[in-house]
Formats: sequence, structure tokens, C-alpha cells
Amino acid sequence: METIGLFRTRATRDGAMEVWAKGWRLESQVPALVPAVIAVGFLFSPFSLPVRALGAAMLLVCAWIVLRLSRLGFRLDVAGVQVTDVLRSRRVVWQRFDGFVGERNEHEGRCVLLTTDGERLRSPGTLDPDEMDPFWAEGDVSAVDQLNRLVSRTRSAMTSGTAVSDARTTVTDGGEEALSPGARRLRSIADG
Repeated sequence: METIGLFRTRATRDGAMEVWAKGWRLESQVPALVPAVIAVGFLFSPFSLPVRALGAAMLLVCAWIVLRLSRLGFRLDVAGVQVTDVLRSRRVVWQRFDGFVGERNEHEGRCVLLTTDGERLRSPGTLDPDEMDPFWAEGDVSAVDQLNRLVSRTRSAMTSGTAVSDARTTVTDGGEEALSPGARRLRSIADG
């Protein structure tokens, strides 16, 4: 696991990269074993068979939810970006991927994946609203711009055959290549 800006990354065995922010996910998959082991033990309890089956099934659902909580975030691979939430995962192929934009209120901010057809997929976790938009302070880069740069460099590395770990360079530096769609529009207006 490596921390890049506000985001944590991990290269998987199949060459993909998982990206998440601190606090979005459980850092270990071990807690998912607890309800699964209790479910097996529940099957041997002195209750009637329907009660044991129902109890074991409920505990296995809890184990599945806890396992999903350890996988929240974004998964980048050669095919595209996958947004993993608690209940489901959504895949966006690179041809439909437009970039990440910010969404915030006074309490929290989210990175939102924007597709070319206008669909918006919200990140499974939130960030501090101040991290979402530094209002172009000297040297500051918003969380959305960090994520866009990380995705851009990872995608370039994957399509060129470079190792994913080479893409995990500093994403907090300047550069126009992977600003958020909103930041690109603001910069084009300012450069007018």
C-alpha cells in the first residue's frame, strides 16, 4: 500500500490498481471471518433447524457486508474504472470515462466519476470539504485533481505496458494533463 496525496493505492496481482481514501474502507479482510465462523458455530447450536439456518444465513450476509467494506473505492484496470460500493460495483469502460468532479456541501465532499453521457457515479466515501477545492491556493491541488492525475498516469502506464507502480508518482505537482473537467473549464475561461 502506498499513500499518494490524499489517496491510498495498492497494486493487485492481476495488474489492476485499487484507489481509496483513508477512512473509506476497512484496512483488513480478517474481520469478515468473525461472522462467518460464528455462522458455522450457529449451525451446531441446540435450536431448531429453521432457526439455525436463518441465523447462519444472516451471519453470512453480515460476513459478506464486512468483506465488501474492505473493498470500497475505485479499481483501475486495462478495461476501465470500477466503483465499488457496499452493495454493488459499477464498471465504466475507458471510452465512457470523462474524469472525476467534486461534489460538496458544508459538511462533506465526494469525488464523483463523470461519464461521457453525463452519468454521475459517487465515490463510496467522503472527504473533508476543504480537501475538495483549495480555491487555487499556491501549490495546493484539490482531491479531485489528485485523483484525475493518478487515474491518468495509471491508465497511461497500463496502456503502454509500463508497470503500475511506475504510475504512482507524485500527483500533487502542477500540470494540466489530468485536471478535473470543471478545473479545465475554469482554466480555459481564465486563459480566455
